[in-house]
Amino acid sequence: MRAIEHFKTITHHRHLVRQYCFRLGLYYQGLTHDLSKYSPSEFWRGVKYYQGDRSPNDAERRENGVSLAWLHHKGRNRHHFEYWIDYCIGDDGKVYMGGCKMPLKYVAEMFCDRIAASRNYNRDNYDDSFALAYYEKEGAEIVDVSIPHITSGVDVYYIIAPAEASSNLARYDGVGFGYRASGKDIVDMYIKSRSTGFGEEVKRRIMIGNYVLSAGYYDAYYLTALKVRTLLKREFEKAFEQCDILAAPSASGTAFKFGAFSDPLALYMEDICTVPVNLIGAPSISIPVGFKDGMPLGMQLIGPTLGEEKILQAAYTFEQDHPEFTKTAPKGEFE
Repeated sequence: MRAIEHFKTITHHRHLVRQYCFRLGLYYQGLTHDLSKYSPSEFWRGVKYYQGDRSPNDAERRENGVSLAWLHHKGRNRHHFEYWIDYCIGDDGKVYMGGCKMPLKYVAEMFCDRIAASRNYNRDNYDDSFALAYYEKEGAEIVDVSIPHITSGVDVYYIIAPAEASSNLARYDGVGFGYRASGKDIVDMYIKSRSTGFGEEVKRRIMIGNYVLSAGYYDAYYLTALKVRTLLKREFEKAFEQCDILAAPSASGTAFKFGAFSDPLALYMEDICTVPVNLIGAPSISIPVGFKDGMPLGMQLIGPTLGEEKILQAAYTFEQDHPEFTKTAPKGEFE
């Protein structure tokens, strides 16, 4: 039975690594990963020291002080950094441990191997339902931060954004830019081009923008919104003094069905979690982190200015370890 269980364990591990490697385009490495584990030198020692919840190499080390299976394995699999290490002789004649640069494709395979091993050995105890717990488990420190003006983000955004839209879209008059409709004269052509060329939401934003930029309301709305945006940016900068990345929901709930909102104001409020990032000019990425009632849930990772590399690394790490969240929602319905 131990032989069968060990065979199932190493085969399941290879299956997971193959999935991850294929996603990275490492097809040859995905197909040939850890084939040496089926050799007699490794397989039967794996059976003898089979644990089920951790590598049998650890049990062999505890009993003998060294794992002969591991010595055989590391010399035949280039995704282990130990493969690239050996004794070297320096210019001074002294012998020391050294190594050469590990090719990136093997570094990628090594990470696929580590993630797969964690999932393989923990099995039912591997909890990936809560995204922040995953990062905490991987060594991240979770801290609470305060951004008092974040609740004003929607209000500020839907003052500044329509103002900019109304100003920028003024050029689309049917003459120099954009769609042109036929008219009996130039004024009629202007009116028809903008009336038929813009959709309802665009027209709504142009009207709001023109209103907040008008002489009687510029100071009360637009100028005040700019001041609150400055406060919001300072609060985010202060938060990033305490942490590297901010995590927040992408929306107030799950993805909603088409046509779920008939009131534009209610739809605007769905942006409450994301528009503050647009206002302050910070990078952000939204990633799928699970399902609720068959509908997908999203989490956004927010980085400091020019911090794209940090959030992309964090998002990529989570995505590679949770490929099931990138699939279509279980419900698969849109009605």
